[in-house]
Amino acid sequence: MASSSIPGVFPPLHFDGHIFMDGGTQWDVNYYSAVEQCVYELGYDMTTYTKEVLEMISVDIAMCSYKTPTKQDVEGNNAIENYLAALNLKKYWFNLDNIAKQLRAYDGVKLNYFI
Repeated sequence: MASSSIPGVFPPLHFDGHIFMDGGTQWDVNYYSAVEQCVYELGYDMTTYTKEVLEMISVDIAMCSYKTPTKQDVEGNNAIENYLAALNLKKYWFNLDNIAKQLRAYDGVKLNYFI
């Protein structure tokens, strides 16, 4: 059932405290919402927080969807395989840049773990 769960088409499968969906589905990092939720839980709202409030927040981010290609990964590939590999690489760097932009929006938040 989870393999056919595609956002916007079929709802995700909730099982044992986890959310499962099709393996090709990706959710982008929503750093803004995470920081705003922390600010709210600290008793502030987004219009009155200060840098000192942001310095009480720490965030961990792990990106596990990209593997650096090796020579063996690309030798003998045809044009379609190379095109798909290039799309994957572009997607990785786009997401990395998106995270970097979000990090700059909340100066002071500690980033403990980022891979």
